[in-house]
Amino acid sequence: MSRILIVAIIICTVPLLAFSQKGEKLIEKQRQEIAQQILKIENEWTQMFITRNFSALERMLADDYVGSDVDSRRGKAEEIAGYKQTTDKVASAVIENVKTHIFTKDAAIVTGELIIKGQTKDGKDFTNRYRFTDTYVKRNGVWQCVAAHATLLK
Repeated sequence: MSRILIVAIIICTVPLLAFSQKGEKLIEKQRQEIAQQILKIENEWTQMFITRNFSALERMLADDYVGSDVDSRRGKAEEIAGYKQTTDKVASAVIENVKTHIFTKDAAIVTGELIIKGQTKDGKDFTNRYRFTDTYVKRNGVWQCVAAHATLLK
């Protein structure tokens, strides 16, 4: 049910963002600059799995952030606490098939796949692949993720 809710929110939100900024035309250079800024955040978030630099999440995630997967929905504090509680040792984390969808100078969505490799606290090797969608809004000159959804792929 939460997957359906997130998809419904995205489907409803994106057209509203587009219509609210109808007169705004971004040139390709602006789109590329926005994409680079957001991909920098995405890469920093990906490296957090290895470095465990949770303070970076404080500025990346908006105060009204909502994260979800197939089992749960979390706010910013719960999201960060979840990362802190993990006992897995991550050896590598990379994003692939990343696409940025720039809607306005202040709204964008990133889709892609996250591959995390490492060991559990019991020493068992793992490789997890997730498909993700992250929604960004620029407020007061700062890009922040306001919503994220990830699904573990089989």
